[in-house]
Amino acid sequence: MQIQLDSTAVDFRPWRPADGRVFTDTIAVDAETTRIDENRPWLTPAYVLGAACDDTQGFFIHRKHLKDFLIAHRGIPLVFHNAPFDLAVIHQVAPELDIYHRVELGEAIASAFAFFYSFIRV
Repeated sequence: MQIQLDSTAVDFRPWRPADGRVFTDTIAVDAETTRIDENRPWLTPAYVLGAACDDTQGFFIHRKHLKDFLIAHRGIPLVFHNAPFDLAVIHQVAPELDIYHRVELGEAIASAFAFFYSFIRV
């Protein structure tokens, strides 16, 4: 499936564990979830499907493959648009990975921080 991202068209396909590490540099990651419970908004909704891409390729990440995808891409910086939400959703699926540790290592950041970081890089 080809998805238009601004002026770039990126091919997306399902990621499977047999694919292994498909990215070598920073990737954008997003998690789609069940509906947020309006009566209990403090509850983290369930992960349904994720996506990851760089500027050349994209992958859909099924819930059952999320842990394997993150293991295969340890050390690769992850950029989230809404990091607090996406990290909570990922943590709910695979708490043993300690996704928050990647934040401490500087491997997971919010896109707003990435935007500002790009201006101060030397």
